[in-house]
Amino acid sequence: MKNIHNLLERARITLLCKVFILALMLIPYSVHKHVDVVDMLIIETTENNHTVRLKINPEGALSPSRGYVMHKSRYMHNMRQYFSEINIEYFLVKLNSPMHTNNQKLSIGEDLSEKCAIHSRAQEEAEQSDVKFFFKYYKAPKRDAAHLIAYKKDILASATLQAFAQQVIHMFPSENGYLSIDSQQKDSFTRLLRNQKSDTDSIYLLAALLLLSEGVCVPLNVVEDEEKDTRLILPKLIGNGYYIDLDMFLADGIDGREKEAVYQKKTEDIVCFFKDAGEKAAASETLYTAEPAKYKQFMSGEFMNTPQFLIQSYIYEFIDSADMYIKFVGAVYTLLTDYINNIDGHACNKKEHAQKVLNGLFMQRGGDLAPSEYTAYLCKLAEAREYYTATPFISDLQAPKPISVHTYRKNPRMYSAGIDSEYCNYVEATLLGLFCCFAFDPETRKYTTEHMPSPSKELQEFFNKYSEPEVSVDYAMHKEWCGVVSSLDCGKVIYLRRDRNQIGSGILNILRAIQAVAGSTKNIDDAISELNNIRVKETLDKEDREMVESALQAVFKSLSKNKRVTVQCGKIKISKLVGMDRDLYLAASNQIRISYVRNNAYGEVHLKISCDCPEISIPASMVLIGAEEKKKLVKIQKESLYPSTYMQCLMHQYLNILLKQITQNEQGKYVINKKTKHMIRNIHDSPNALLLWGSLENLEYKACIVKQVLLQTSSTPLDTDNRVVRFTANLIGSVPLDDLYIRRRILMGCLYNRNYRQYYPRIEYDDLQALSSDEAGSAVSCLVADALSIDISSAAFISAFESVLHAYRNAHCMFWWIASEYACIGVLENLCKENNPQTAYRDIVVLRGLSSDSVGGSGKEPPCTNKKPANALSRHSESNSTQFDHSSMQLKSSKATMPVCEEVILHIECILRLIARNMHIPDGYCINDIYMCWLVHISSWSKKPAPSLIKLIVCELIDPSMLSGGFMRIIPAGAWHGVLRGVCTMLLSCLDVLFTSHNSRGRKKYMEILDFFTQRKKTALKDPAAPMHGLYTLKSSLLVFDMQL
Repeated sequence: MKNIHNLLERARITLLCKVFILALMLIPYSVHKHVDVVDMLIIETTENNHTVRLKINPEGALSPSRGYVMHKSRYMHNMRQYFSEINIEYFLVKLNSPMHTNNQKLSIGEDLSEKCAIHSRAQEEAEQSDVKFFFKYYKAPKRDAAHLIAYKKDILASATLQAFAQQVIHMFPSENGYLSIDSQQKDSFTRLLRNQKSDTDSIYLLAALLLLSEGVCVPLNVVEDEEKDTRLILPKLIGNGYYIDLDMFLADGIDGREKEAVYQKKTEDIVCFFKDAGEKAAASETLYTAEPAKYKQFMSGEFMNTPQFLIQSYIYEFIDSADMYIKFVGAVYTLLTDYINNIDGHACNKKEHAQKVLNGLFMQRGGDLAPSEYTAYLCKLAEAREYYTATPFISDLQAPKPISVHTYRKNPRMYSAGIDSEYCNYVEATLLGLFCCFAFDPETRKYTTEHMPSPSKELQEFFNKYSEPEVSVDYAMHKEWCGVVSSLDCGKVIYLRRDRNQIGSGILNILRAIQAVAGSTKNIDDAISELNNIRVKETLDKEDREMVESALQAVFKSLSKNKRVTVQCGKIKISKLVGMDRDLYLAASNQIRISYVRNNAYGEVHLKISCDCPEISIPASMVLIGAEEKKKLVKIQKESLYPSTYMQCLMHQYLNILLKQITQNEQGKYVINKKTKHMIRNIHDSPNALLLWGSLENLEYKACIVKQVLLQTSSTPLDTDNRVVRFTANLIGSVPLDDLYIRRRILMGCLYNRNYRQYYPRIEYDDLQALSSDEAGSAVSCLVADALSIDISSAAFISAFESVLHAYRNAHCMFWWIASEYACIGVLENLCKENNPQTAYRDIVVLRGLSSDSVGGSGKEPPCTNKKPANALSRHSESNSTQFDHSSMQLKSSKATMPVCEEVILHIECILRLIARNMHIPDGYCINDIYMCWLVHISSWSKKPAPSLIKLIVCELIDPSMLSGGFMRIIPAGAWHGVLRGVCTMLLSCLDVLFTSHNSRGRKKYMEILDFFTQRKKTALKDPAAPMHGLYTLKSSLLVFDMQL
């Protein structure tokens, strides 16, 4: 890193003072669950009795900065939830369906409390016509397992990844839906470590596994002793005794009673896995580079498939203090030096390798111990971010805004569906914003409920899942929060619905809801009592307002993790709404201002508790704070060189994640930038690449990935055990699919790809049943926009277009959308776009579109030559599709002159014949009308259209015997004379190019259509108020579609 050593010398004393003062401030009340920046400073500046002359190598696996950055970047969280080699257990079934009745484990009458820990909800929906479906979504993390199907091309690699994936599950059970090393299983690895009388055995076991991952084959073994007891041992190589001696049978003690001892099978599997990994690492037979030095190699994400990444991530999650980490470092040094000094003299290669590992983990110290350059870097980042840590929001776009949600019932736990069950969650969204402020810990930048008096189980589960501030509150988060605050036990909380959903407005009612969720304290009880007395008054004075302000400040301070909070209250009034008791509300244009302060950081939240639509908002001044932080982070980024070591890659990417978060916070939504689009387009290289950009916990982001993958691969079937298919299946299974809105969002890409049923067999979903005919135009618009936003092959676009046509083949409105300028120009731009690196191919999709049974098809067989297939992922997909012959030609286009390209014309013909085959034609129209509309659109879009395109439409597709003025009723136009004159000019300009004395085929038909337009032009000239009004011209600027991500 540029000038990093100078930075360290200049800032070391300042940083030490600042951080140690901060540490002293944190001591009275902080409980570290992970090693943080303060701990890192202590670790690196504390004398270790085991390593007197050495210090931790900041580039090595023992560097506390490494685990910290990997954790903050959420690498293991993403790995556990979405890794393509893990088979996430979930199902979406229609009740009483064959899948449901034939599968015993999904029986309705069966107790699913153990198998389905998170979701078990039924839902009734009206999706199309009046047909009702009952859906049930099951998600059982305890049943997650490694995929068993091996890759056909590399069985050895598949077996290695399968073993690795299984250990990820064993070491990170994550049974509650969020990353966790704890488990309820009686043979869990963490349970064995934490059930020891001292932490010495646990520390040495982790140290041994770390060394095994590095290829140092320490003698860690599971053996049977003379008494036939199975033990896990690590003997000392000199003298007697053991570093580790653990009984592999652990007593299961519940309620003070001991039950039969349980054998720790998962621990045995983990030990065997790392022993095998150690032997391969020592022999340099590993599949993936554990520490990539090049940033491009790092961004493939393949380093996440290594035992080193696995054990380093686990160690960071397990060790919870600086003292424990120091002991762990000492244990590693002790085991490593014992191994080097006492290994068999014949094993010189192993000794040389162990010495190399020692040099990588430790380095000679000079004078006094000082923080590493990376710790200094992280301190500088923390200092830059301290202006942004007072509240979880910096933009009003981040704050929860009311949306329409479905009602929730706690017994049994289920969400309803249908229009009658929807309501707007005004008060619920306000409460969500408040609790985010209450639970926000500015030191860790995470949410916690540990300081609250008696938080409800639902509240704890909610903030365990959403443990960090989100870029925006999406539908899924809103929905789960409404489940937290619905049907509260407190009978005094007033709801507007009989099913105890939709909390009524009013300051007093909101305080009662807060009390029911967070628990009761004297401050809350006193505040409710005071407000209860005030609400009976007819008029309120200044003292009453000050009393309300004081009461609210006491409540908010008692519930907030950050105690430096002040409340300013505007003018109060008393009102009684229908269905409500008398309550306190803010007068018009008044608000409650809640201010948080932490060191130099400042945050502010505004509450508007009105009689009708209460809401929470963030003032514009907060955006300036976020912008200032972004400026500082960009400055820090410029100080670093392009990364040249693994640790520098981790730091560089962590900073990229922080900058991306701030940008998204400013915009209040997930932004799919060019880098992300590029990764999605190249996802076949490694799905892990998408795991390197922080949290994926956003519905729209997941939906975008799934949709674009299905769009890219629509023309090429993939094997069901393809890594991309598995990865997207895990993305889909991570959201509550029993919700109609969520299911449609995450599965909207299925509309583009008919193979989705084979890819996702655990989902009983029929895109045809889920569609509404009113959405046909939206489907075409989305396809055009999605295809333009990424680079896909023409074959993929044609296949997706056919899939949309097939799905909406009976929709009346599809005719009008296909005839529109948006559809016409959108299709042409996709097939002719200049920046498309994909080569156009005449493949199976085109042949299918031009088959002899096409409406009005010419019946001629297109010529084929031997070329590679057209598909986005063919090189890495292990596709089982039949290979066809193809011809290719690079596509180039411009609005001024359309490309004269045989291949493009072939693709356009394919699209138009697919339209003719699948289109439902309304009464009074014919397919000719669509062709005529496209001619009009092309004449207004391109000054010099390709003559071959005009010839295709005029000579091959339009039927002269069915010419009519129907197209003039489709296109809204006013100056029809000018429009028709443009069409005539276009036809005349192409006439001499298309037809010569040697080639006059089709000229007669061409002239008939030209005469038809000429006559229509004369009629329009005589009657200026012709059939419609105002030519509806959509230039390419309208083709830019806002993805809202």
